[in-house]
Amino acid sequence: MSFSNYMAENIIPYILKREKDISREGINACLYEADEQRASMLIVHGFSEGIYKYREIIFNFLKMGISCTIFELPGHGMSRSAFFDRIHIEDFNEYVETIKSFAAEIKQDGNCFLFAHSMGGCAASLYLEENPDNPFKKAVLSSPMLKINTHGVNENTAFRLSDIMVRHRRKDNFVFGQGIWEKTNDTFQSSAGFDRGRFEENLSYREQHKEYQKSGATWKWLNEGIKASRRARDNFNLINIPILLLRAEDDNYVDKKVFETLDNRFLKIVDVPLSRHECLNSSRETNDETYKSIRAFLFDEEK
Repeated sequence: MSFSNYMAENIIPYILKREKDISREGINACLYEADEQRASMLIVHGFSEGIYKYREIIFNFLKMGISCTIFELPGHGMSRSAFFDRIHIEDFNEYVETIKSFAAEIKQDGNCFLFAHSMGGCAASLYLEENPDNPFKKAVLSSPMLKINTHGVNENTAFRLSDIMVRHRRKDNFVFGQGIWEKTNDTFQSSAGFDRGRFEENLSYREQHKEYQKSGATWKWLNEGIKASRRARDNFNLINIPILLLRAEDDNYVDKKVFETLDNRFLKIVDVPLSRHECLNSSRETNDETYKSIRAFLFDEEK
């Protein structure tokens, strides 16, 4: 069975039966309730993503008995946005405050977890650092954006250039080399996932839903992103709950070498073989092992 068929016949019907719209204040959000809940989880997506990209992840967490709350960050998907074709933010703290608002409402059942990917991992790290009294028992960070891969350009140089563009009223412009989303440019070879079936399913969904075709960062987003990632990694020692960090074997989006420099006694790094930036968009075999690691970490079980 192809992944698209498996998605259509198994995953989508299952999660839709358990879906509740909890959108508010311009933020698109959903709650998916497990049949026999043993925990709850807040999910924070990555750059240019949306809820649709997490359907399989939600399905697998529901099967573990974990109810999932997920929202689309400002500027993404169907949430409030300044632009229809690019990712922009005036202040990275807007992401952090959005996490904070949903975290305040998550069900307090003693087993509250946080799952965050890439850009969401940076925002989640900042949230945890700044809110030591948060409701979460543990956190899983998938390829967190603690240092952006600026592709051969020194981070300081990239930051100075973004600063110049912001000060010279170019903050809303696309970063050099980025632009409007086109299907022909969204290829499996350049994608963040390692499994072609999952890539093609997500590409098909994106093609059919214009709200998920925002692509490319503005100079202001890059400027805010670099500042935020620096803050997040410099203050990582302030996180006071156990953290499982998933590190992809082949990551072209974040600088994974920075993970080795993190100062936190609660941190556990798990390497995900045969994976790209999106650790859970790998083959079924790789995903199965990664989910076993996540489950063992969350529930203190043997893998």
